[in-house]
Amino acid sequence: AEELRDRLAEVERRVAAQDDRLVGPLHVTTADTLLDIACACLKSFGNAHPGVALSLEVNNSFADLARREADVAIRPTLTPPETLVGRRVARFSYAAFASDTSLEEWIGFDATLSALPAARWLKANVGEDEIRLRVNSLTAA
Repeated sequence: AEELRDRLAEVERRVAAQDDRLVGPLHVTTADTLLDIACACLKSFGNAHPGVALSLEVNNSFADLARREADVAIRPTLTPPETLVGRRVARFSYAAFASDTSLEEWIGFDATLSALPAARWLKANVGEDEIRLRVNSLTAA
């Protein structure tokens, strides 16, 4: 998380160095797992650029930037879409934990998160009949 915050701050400094007179709306989308970091970065960015009207959408689905569903997307992904420029700013690790008594009931991911490594692991290691609840959020899982 610290590495991500540092890298986002670096991006902010680069943008600020290019134009101190940024104005207008800026719609940012991020996943719930990155919300705390994104809010801290956007607060700092907003303070540095008071002419920018920030809005933040928290959604685990990918926004279509080409259709202007968002201006900036901060997403955890191994492979950004071909039409976008992506940059790794941090690494995340996931692990499955359970008590012996709860191994028969799992929380799984819905279709919006099916490409995640954790979802692929579940599909390979846990039977469909063992998944009792599906969620569209890593923080809910």
